[in-house]
Amino acid sequence: MKTGKTSIELTEYEYSILKDNSLISLCCEQQLNTATKNKERVCLSLTFRDLEDLIGFVAAEEVF
Repeated sequence: MKTGKTSIELTEYEYSILKDNSLISLCCEQQLNTATKNKERVCLSLTFRDLEDLIGFVAAEEVF
């Protein structure tokens, strides 16, 4: 059964940066809580919409 989710791999450092950012961790809590550890990587299981939201908040933080 297709869930419509894809796995996004991040390093532990990249994941910690997202978690430590107050705006991103607050607004993208649901996305960040999908994390599972895979060896040295952290995998997020996200729908396309979840990924778009996360990318948008990361981009917004980069501007400011």
